[in-house]
Amino acid sequence: IGYSIYNFFHLGKFDKNITKIMNEPSKINDMPLYKFPYYQKFLKRRLPKDEYNLYFGYFLENNDLDRISKFFELTTDEKCNLIAEKVKGKVNKLEDNFFEITLNKNFEIKVKKILCYFAKDSDIEQLYKILEKKRDEPILLLVNNEKEENMFKENHKFKTLKYMIIINQKILKILLVQENQSLTLSQILSSKLDRKIISPYNIKGGVKNESYFFGREDIIHHITNRELSSYLIVGARQIGKTSLLMALEREFKLKKELETVYMTLSSGHIIRRLASRLGIDKNSTLEEIEEYILDSDKTYLFLIDEVDGFIKREKENHYKILDTFRSLSQEGKAYFIMAGFWELYHQAIYDYQSPIKNFGEIITIDKLEEDACYKLLVQPVIALNIVYKNQEDIPKIINSLGHRANLIATVANKIIGDLEPYRFEIDSKDIEKALLSREIMENFNSWENLSNDDFKSDIDKFIIYSTITLDSFRIREIIDFFKKLEVDKVAIDEIKESLDRLELSYILKRTEQNYTYTIPLFQRYLQREDIEAIMREKIDEFRRKYGER
Repeated sequence: IGYSIYNFFHLGKFDKNITKIMNEPSKINDMPLYKFPYYQKFLKRRLPKDEYNLYFGYFLENNDLDRISKFFELTTDEKCNLIAEKVKGKVNKLEDNFFEITLNKNFEIKVKKILCYFAKDSDIEQLYKILEKKRDEPILLLVNNEKEENMFKENHKFKTLKYMIIINQKILKILLVQENQSLTLSQILSSKLDRKIISPYNIKGGVKNESYFFGREDIIHHITNRELSSYLIVGARQIGKTSLLMALEREFKLKKELETVYMTLSSGHIIRRLASRLGIDKNSTLEEIEEYILDSDKTYLFLIDEVDGFIKREKENHYKILDTFRSLSQEGKAYFIMAGFWELYHQAIYDYQSPIKNFGEIITIDKLEEDACYKLLVQPVIALNIVYKNQEDIPKIINSLGHRANLIATVANKIIGDLEPYRFEIDSKDIEKALLSREIMENFNSWENLSNDDFKSDIDKFIIYSTITLDSFRIREIIDFFKKLEVDKVAIDEIKESLDRLELSYILKRTEQNYTYTIPLFQRYLQREDIEAIMREKIDEFRRKYGER
């Protein structure tokens, strides 16, 4: 039949197999073949005879076409197993005709499981009692014919089951033959479920769903496709370091010869966390942990997130743990990829006494690649069965947010959450509202606390407020500004360090000798403030605090 499809679309021939697949109601009909993704691809190019299977082979694999065409002859158990297989889920039978499908962890939207009930000569009252107990869970009610479908649609009790979706034969056939059945199922579920709850955007923490991690391919390739080594990943808060570490974890876990351990150090205490992750006594000492690793027949890779607190404590404790890490790396027994912000960067760049300085290669992450930004904006939205009314709005969003992933995800999530249930199209007004929302502004407010040192933090603020109205500036303008403050001493090194910190924070970027702002919306946000009044107050405060410095 696959070759018959090839003959029809490529050679213009038409035979009985094409007639069967397009016209028999019990087969794969009802949806015109020209709407299927594979056919659309096929029509765009002329393929040699031996390549047609690249496009239609998925029908033929494991007699798939035969299984689908005979779907309505299968038992309910077999039907549900086929549906689950198509969406990469696992089936649990609850009772006759009633099943639970646990969805794949990378399912397109935030739905962990669905219920499937096959209406088969069911007593409608009894069926309601069964489904009513599961009213807070997504329920697919699969019906056999139009009469049965109308019966459920018109029943006032079934209308109260707000998460119940009636699946008729036409919808089911579409689901079974689509190229991406998981995506199709997510779009079906999105017609009923609350978008705020099922939105696939993760705006807090790292991206765990592999389907929605985009970009950073060059960094991942650089780290994973060379001899094992240690790295320091530095970048602004919420720039994507955690998501990158999670992506690296997925890649390295495929290497069976390597034991990959991921951990987060928000408290800065690492010894107990290491022992716990290694599966040994939590009260183990650093020496005991080192001995355990040296005696093991495994090679370890530790992916350690949020290390700034740990790095700061290490300086106070004379780098005892870092020295051990370096020793394990030199022995070829353990390697470390650590991610952090200013404390990690500062010790690696400025502190010549710190063993972190030459501990590993420094990789700075900043903006997300253009193509990845586009995918981040579009693909999760497609999974919710929503489209952008004007495609030219997409690059406008990306550019206004400076290609910053967390801001793009926040805006998209805000748009989805505010969109009325009956609307499936995003327009320019929806986008502008999200760009100026409180959620975005909250992301901008953290820039004033990039350093725990008040003096350094004040320098950061002066640099921003004195340049926020400029298209670009040079360090000379910053030096001149601080001279006019008549404060005893703001050293040139402190100004340079502050500019480095603002660069690392992805607020500024430097091109040769010029500095510009990375996020146009951030600049637009601050320009709404009364800059002159703020500056007068901050200058007076600065002189009071540091005039005798």
